[in-house]
Amino acid sequence: MTEENRRPHREEKTGQRTPKEFLAKYRDLGQSIDAKNQQILELRTQAVRLGSSNFGSRVQHTRNDRMSRAVAEIIDLMGEIEVEVLRRKTAMQEIERAIEQVEDGVQREVLRWRYLTNLNMEEIAGKMGYSRMQVSRIHGRALEAIRSMLEQKSGEETEKAEISGKGREE
Repeated sequence: MTEENRRPHREEKTGQRTPKEFLAKYRDLGQSIDAKNQQILELRTQAVRLGSSNFGSRVQHTRNDRMSRAVAEIIDLMGEIEVEVLRRKTAMQEIERAIEQVEDGVQREVLRWRYLTNLNMEEIAGKMGYSRMQVSRIHGRALEAIRSMLEQKSGEETEKAEISGKGREE
């Protein structure tokens, strides 16, 4: 197989991210948000326990410090979640735009099911009436289409950067 017609290895990077990394960004941010919400729940439970405990006056100061730290952590986590929710919304919009550019409707559908609703190949196959193997092949072709778009976008961004760099030098 010659170098020109060799298919890229699955893990080979295109520009900064692989197509799977690009498409999984939405899901990954959702998982991060869920984990932070779980931390908040645990901290709230801890704060409630600290608030409802009946300790002596010597322990009261330490208990208030721990409760203050728990409340401060909750506030920090809520701020982080707010930022991640906005990043997730942006990621979803980027992914939806990229999926819309895939020419084949079946490939678009597989990408939506996989990356926006987080279904696995077996679930997608059941919904679409295909075998898991067929869905896997469709998914592979769809990833190639996304890879091409990312490469094109990366090339355009590089070209723009070179043009703007030349303008500054002159």
